[in-house]
Order: sequence, then structure tokens, then C-alpha cells
Amino acid sequence: MRGSAIDVRFDSTHLLLDLSGDELVRIPLNWLPVLEAATTEERERFAISMDRQ
Repeated sequence: MRGSAIDVRFDSTHLLLDLSGDELVRIPLNWLPVLEAATTEERERFAISMDRQ
């Protein structure tokens, strides 16, 4: 996996991480219980933090 994260979105079972260089990383939501339990509205507010906070 190379590149910087440029966008994050969700489908019904995955977090989809768009990276520079046109790469897509699919992470199963069952690996991330807090996001799996989140509502659609809560997921829409999810953001990538470059300062790791």
C-alpha cells in the first residue's frame, strides 16, 4: 500500500480508503466495531486525521 489518503467513504460492509495513485483500500467494518455500529449520519462525519488524533 503506497500513497496518501485522500478520501474516505463507506459501503454497507467496508470502509473504503482512496489513496493517491488511484489505489483503493477496502477495510471490513467488522474490524472496526465503533464504525460498524455507527449510523450513516455518524459515518458521514468521519474524517481522516493527519495528526493521528
